[in-house]
Amino acid sequence: MRRYKEWSRRKKGVAGIIAAIILFAMIFTTGTAYFIFVYQSYQLQQKAAIERNQMEIEQSLEQFEVGGKEISGSELKLQAIVNNTGPIPITVVYVFIIDPTTGTVQTEDLTSNPKTVNPGETNIPVGTGVTYATGSPPRLIKVVTERGKTGSGMHPPQKFPGITESELAQGFGMVRLIFLSFRYYTYDSKNPFKLLNFPTGTNAFNSPTGTEIAFGVEIKNLDPDKRTFTLDSHTMLWQFNPKQGNQYYWYVVNVNATGYIQTTYTPISIAYNETKLIIFASGKDGDFSGPKPPQVSVSNWSGLPSAVFILLHGTLGTTPYGQNMPYTSVYWY
Repeated sequence: MRRYKEWSRRKKGVAGIIAAIILFAMIFTTGTAYFIFVYQSYQLQQKAAIERNQMEIEQSLEQFEVGGKEISGSELKLQAIVNNTGPIPITVVYVFIIDPTTGTVQTEDLTSNPKTVNPGETNIPVGTGVTYATGSPPRLIKVVTERGKTGSGMHPPQKFPGITESELAQGFGMVRLIFLSFRYYTYDSKNPFKLLNFPTGTNAFNSPTGTEIAFGVEIKNLDPDKRTFTLDSHTMLWQFNPKQGNQYYWYVVNVNATGYIQTTYTPISIAYNETKLIIFASGKDGDFSGPKPPQVSVSNWSGLPSAVFILLHGTLGTTPYGQNMPYTSVYWY
């Protein structure tokens, strides 16, 4: 009986050890599985983040232009075209052609047959085209790439010649100052009202000091509403010397075909898309009367440059209008 009790106690001790081992094994196995799961999830998350970042980088490198062309056949169609101006290939998967006047959307799904456009390729047709009619209103064309970037264009392409010309560093607003037309004139020594070498003049980027001179520049009216631009007597050409801090100015004048300046000023009108040579000669607003007219001579800028501004003032149609144009520079000799 005594031996049986001792054996029973040993069995209980061994059972506790076995239970502890089993419990430890369960905890270890479960914990290991958990940590492996967490690690794998973290790896997947990192991989997804890397792929997403790579996609965003590649998407940012996609640079392309979108347009359209008409395809003749049994029926006229409008087809999207793409110019790849970026450093990587792009793959187009969707084309949307929209009628802006009605909001009608025609869609081409290219997923089953995507179109890849390599860097530098231009006018590449995308899709098979949609029904179109000559003389239809302009269509908005949008494409979607495989990376999710969108681009759009119009057919026919919209043109804004007035705005384009006016933005070429030759003036902003409604008029264009034709840069290379900038010229100066000297006066006839026998007649202070007559300009020599009119209308050709002399290139004015270098101008003489100590001599009465007048300036001329060609101005073109580019108002998109096609209104007439009228210059009043307050229109002037102004020059400033940054080193000396002083200034000179020439007011607008009327000049006839033979180069004679009129004594009083009459507003000058420039029709839409018309170019006129405007002469700046007077030291007084609206007046060039004699016997000695108010000619302008620069006396103290020899060997120095000056900044040239043109202050336009008058009306655009019936609306008062004013504009200041930093135009060019002159080196005085």
